[in-house]
Amino acid sequence: MRHWCEVQNLPRQMFGLAGRGIFAVGLALTRAYLINANWRTSIAATTLATIVIDVPFTACAVFDIIRSQYFLLGEEFLVEIPAAVQFLMTTFVVVEAADEENV
Repeated sequence: MRHWCEVQNLPRQMFGLAGRGIFAVGLALTRAYLINANWRTSIAATTLATIVIDVPFTACAVFDIIRSQYFLLGEEFLVEIPAAVQFLMTTFVVVEAADEENV
């Protein structure tokens, strides 16, 4: 898809760098507000949120409605916070599932 939208390397790298900052904000928000949330619900909600965010951007690029590199790269910002929540929740599950013999 990046080939269809002719995404250049410099904007891709800049958006990636800014996306990592948003990912860090997502980790902080998860720590502050969702640390005691149900992990099953959190993982399901973030998976659905990521799909719902991704579908319009992908559909616009695939069906040649909008093929701007900045439009496609903007999606990366929107999925970073759900990705951060999902990353942290799945990491907590793995840590809790590990027993003393596997450490």
